[in-house]
Amino acid sequence: MGVVAMGEDREDDREPDAEKDPERERRRPPRGLPAVAALVLLAVCAVPARGEADRVTALSEALMRERPASGCGDACTRSGPIVVEGREDVVLRNLRVEGAQGDCVVVRASARVVLEGLSLAGCGGAGVRIENARAVVLRGLAVADTGQSGIVVDGSTDVRVEGGSIERSASGIYAHRSRGVVVRGTWLVDAQGPAPRGQGVQLDKVAGPGNEIACTVVVSRPGRAAPEDAINLFRSEGTPASPIRVAGNRILGGGPSPSGGGILVGDHGGGHVQVEGNVLVDPGQYGIGVAGGTHATVVDNIVVARARPFTNVGIYVWKAAEDGGPCGHHLLAGNRVAYARADGAANPLWVADTCAPTRADAALVEGPADLDPRLVLDEPALCAAIGRRDDPLNRH
Repeated sequence: MGVVAMGEDREDDREPDAEKDPERERRRPPRGLPAVAALVLLAVCAVPARGEADRVTALSEALMRERPASGCGDACTRSGPIVVEGREDVVLRNLRVEGAQGDCVVVRASARVVLEGLSLAGCGGAGVRIENARAVVLRGLAVADTGQSGIVVDGSTDVRVEGGSIERSASGIYAHRSRGVVVRGTWLVDAQGPAPRGQGVQLDKVAGPGNEIACTVVVSRPGRAAPEDAINLFRSEGTPASPIRVAGNRILGGGPSPSGGGILVGDHGGGHVQVEGNVLVDPGQYGIGVAGGTHATVVDNIVVARARPFTNVGIYVWKAAEDGGPCGHHLLAGNRVAYARADGAANPLWVADTCAPTRADAALVEGPADLDPRLVLDEPALCAAIGRRDDPLNRH
């Protein structure tokens, strides 16, 4: 029969941990990686008028003004913690849950559940935890200040996160051993960590067709965030016909973690991933990393970083973990990169011989005049058609 319970506080649930990697810091790409000889080395692009030291702060102020409203605002009805268990065809709208000792909302062993316009804050656990469920839609949620990840998806199928925002949570969205996970148009601001958390979105052993992280914004403001990877795919694998798509996302800010950065795929293996049309500005130690696995396609991305004590390389391909299976059959093409390592030298690309065959387009790097960091303020072209019949993301 199942239950929808409101007002029942629960003990703090434990998040399914991504496999801890004590070697991670030692596995980060070595400092001073050589750039590919065929590429033209670049100086870092010009900084905005407010100056070098606060570029991310200045850009984040402008970017955050674009953020649409989420949650229920003045239309909220207050509620205690919510548990949806063993139910089908449930719709919950415009509820506010604050200060729960554990998770604010749990959806367990249920199907066809819609959560829309919820405002969730101060949860000791997750904002929303989805376990062994299917066909769940989270639309326009506002989640803030949670003790664990804002949204946790575990052992579930066909889960969509549409719009909304997650601020000051351990990580934004964490999906574990699930299928058909889609994150679109969500704002993920100031992940708090600590490692192994600190991601905007992490897919951990997510598999099969229909997985996507698209048109999402990840912002890490200096002094307010403790990020690792903005987007991380850990042992996650799509299919040849339906690769995991990481497309049209905007990532602003990162560091000072010596191992964190922008978009990391192939972490301890995985494969059939497409990283396309993303814009990354000052994302951390690296911009886009292919750390193992097979059949990663990295195309038409813009990656920009000025020299900071933790910066290293714009795009890299390298088998970083011996237990990650084979590494190879990757393609890099049409990317534009202006990335400075800590000593100020341009370091756009490194491809290790441990991931052969890998094809890296010799035209990877273009002139710095084309790489104004203010590009992060513009919505990627492929995101403008979301929801229309000609939506370029509707490929699954």
